[in-house]
Amino acid sequence: GMSLCYTYYGHLHVKHGETAKAAADYNKAYRLMKNHGDSWHSIESCLALANLYINNGKMGEARPYIEEAREIADTINSLEHLARVYDMGYRIYSQRGDYKNALYCYEKSRNYMDSVTNEKNMAHLQNERINYERQKKDDEIKLMQLNFDYERQRRNILEWASLAIIAVAAI
Repeated sequence: GMSLCYTYYGHLHVKHGETAKAAADYNKAYRLMKNHGDSWHSIESCLALANLYINNGKMGEARPYIEEAREIADTINSLEHLARVYDMGYRIYSQRGDYKNALYCYEKSRNYMDSVTNEKNMAHLQNERINYERQKKDDEIKLMQLNFDYERQRRNILEWASLAIIAVAAI
């Protein structure tokens, strides 16, 4: 939790143009997560540091964090993080004028983002299908309840009518 807070503080410092404070907070977050074992959140501090260095033109300082983030993202199969890693690679190679590698990283980034989008769309479709099925079952239950109530009402009417006929016959 502390690491995530430092990362978010760093984001706030970046928004206010305070890059030194942002770097300090990102480094605190990175050090906290380095030996923690929470791979998912440790990527965030790596990518935050890399992005800060890229934005400040310090490509050499960004490279180790990008590589570490890529290795972790590969290990945990995080397509979203891989998309961000390759986008950063694209930015670095573009600034260096290495357009071949920039294009490669750009394509990898887009492919991963497309995969993330496809997964989100698939999950949305599955949720919609489940909601549809649930609504269909609810409607069936309501219909069955209405039929049951109708039959019970009809039976009560028949019972009262039978009692009335018996009473009239007895009189």
